[in-house]
Amino acid sequence: MTPTRQLAHLQLIRQSHSYIDAMHAVLVHQGFFALSKSMLAGMTSMGFRFTVHRRLAAPSTTAYNWLAEHFLAADFIGMTSSQHAGFNFDHAFPLYQKHTLRAIKESINRGAGVIFWKDAFVIAAGYDDDAQVLLVADGSEEDGELSRLPYADFGRSGHSPYWYYQLIENHIALDTLEVYRESLMQAIHYWESHDALLPANEYACGEQAYLALIELLEYGEYDTAEAMAVIRTYAAAKQDIAAYTDALGLIWPGCQPIAVCYGKVSEIFKQLSEALASKIDGVDGGGGGDDTGSGSGGSSDDALANGGGGGNVSNTGREAGDDAGAEASAGACASFYANRLVSLLREARDHEQEAITLIKQFMRETVHNRFHDIALR
Repeated sequence: MTPTRQLAHLQLIRQSHSYIDAMHAVLVHQGFFALSKSMLAGMTSMGFRFTVHRRLAAPSTTAYNWLAEHFLAADFIGMTSSQHAGFNFDHAFPLYQKHTLRAIKESINRGAGVIFWKDAFVIAAGYDDDAQVLLVADGSEEDGELSRLPYADFGRSGHSPYWYYQLIENHIALDTLEVYRESLMQAIHYWESHDALLPANEYACGEQAYLALIELLEYGEYDTAEAMAVIRTYAAAKQDIAAYTDALGLIWPGCQPIAVCYGKVSEIFKQLSEALASKIDGVDGGGGGDDTGSGSGGSSDDALANGGGGGNVSNTGREAGDDAGAEASAGACASFYANRLVSLLREARDHEQEAITLIKQFMRETVHNRFHDIALR
């Protein structure tokens, strides 16, 4: 086996912020796919997936059965693949790790990059046996410089206990129009079905994901940075699906109203991302705490300068009033902010529900024939 090998022109560009980024890079590099990333997101149905943790934790976007969903994603577009996964605390993990590294290097020697998990879906694009490292395309590379992952660290992610890899091995030609039709059936499935792998008390899927988000924003607590990561990923997915259905509308005029609905959903998620980003940057009422602190310091200085008990009482009263006013103002800002997000989510849910209704009308014969198992899973 060659001590060092790096695949030329294999780079990962973060746009979808999901598995689709890695899959598209590998397929295009192998010459198996020539369409846009948005088309891949739609044709594989991955862009229609919508799952959230009920506390809006960042792992929401990767909380699904990787083995099943990625197998189907490849299968839907005629790709054969093999994949393996497990936990790094398993007693047999060192053996799995050794086998995986051998499989990855063999694939690279054949000219094919390998998708694997390293706190995100990335690509093994080369290796260096002398340095005992994998060369990794992870979206951070500049001027073609790949990241380096020691062999011993494969599968030992700092933030999750999982190891995973997928080899895209070959492909067969499929009827593209049938691929498009099947993707619309999967869109209905993702909207109406809960992922059986996920506990319903912790996660919500499809339409229920909107309801969970609305409830959380109205009554719950969440980490704004994690929420931003989740919404950013789904904003990219909604944008992909808007572009995908727009392309289908050029083939089937009946899909044009569907594309309009997803276009509106995409625009709303863009607004949600901007609203969360502004909160993180402190635009939406973020300065209230600092302003209150400054006012308090000024009142103490005035009281010391006046030197009288009456002055202290007066300034203390004014300070208390200022604090109460600041708290009321901050509360009003927070309420307005939450109401704005909830309003946007309700609007997005309505537009996406309309899109699904239109898909059912467009695919009514197939929907009728499949009865209760609309996705044939």
